[in-house]
Amino acid sequence: MASVKIIKGRIRNIVDEALFEKIYKPNGWRLDEDTIEDENPVPKPLQTATQLKNYQKMKNKSQKHFDDKLFRSDLKE
Repeated sequence: MASVKIIKGRIRNIVDEALFEKIYKPNGWRLDEDTIEDENPVPKPLQTATQLKNYQKMKNKSQKHFDDKLFRSDLKE
């Protein structure tokens, strides 16, 4: 399924296209075509060696799944 970006007031969300047509559209949500987000935005020019070093560290990190273990259904068994 294709994901679409939707907006209602100041609230933004990403949902499946079928779910948008079924639930969100009748409740006043609309497609958000104003925002163009880039997965890898171009950084501002790095001015110091420290900024360059920190930028390279940031790019090498991998994202981790947040788990506060509040819900038992979230625990992997």
